[in-house]
Amino acid sequence: SSRIQRTTMNIAQALKEKNRLLKKIKEIIPQITVNNRYRTDDTTKRESSDNLLKAYRVYILELAELKQKIAIASGPIQSKIALIGLLTEYKTTVESLNSSELPDNIPVAYGTNPKEVPVVVIIKNLKKQELIAETKIKIDQLQDEIDNFNAITQV
Repeated sequence: SSRIQRTTMNIAQALKEKNRLLKKIKEIIPQITVNNRYRTDDTTKRESSDNLLKAYRVYILELAELKQKIAIASGPIQSKIALIGLLTEYKTTVESLNSSELPDNIPVAYGTNPKEVPVVVIIKNLKKQELIAETKIKIDQLQDEIDNFNAITQV
């Protein structure tokens, strides 16, 4: 009955369709609210909130069906999808490391010059940049594998 059941598509196309449905849902919700109650002297042409609510229900049912199909079809690459998320968190953590080797300035007392205290940096900037670059390469490789899988796998 739904467009999704009648259409053969790969995962990449299904993901685009999922995003279109999410956009439709996001757009229709405020219309339902606005069109449900209005003053009698308001002559603005309105879509019936009842019709909009029915359309909204169709969208969410299609979205649920599509998400299920994507999840089933994506089964073989779930570990790669999860690994991308984890590696992205790792990269963010490495990027956030303070690798400055400049001494810290510690205030001693009001009105006096701060005291310079040397610091120890375990992961220096060059190593930090190498770790980030290596992680980006791995993420890109995984994403390419996922994109290729999504292009050839039907939902």
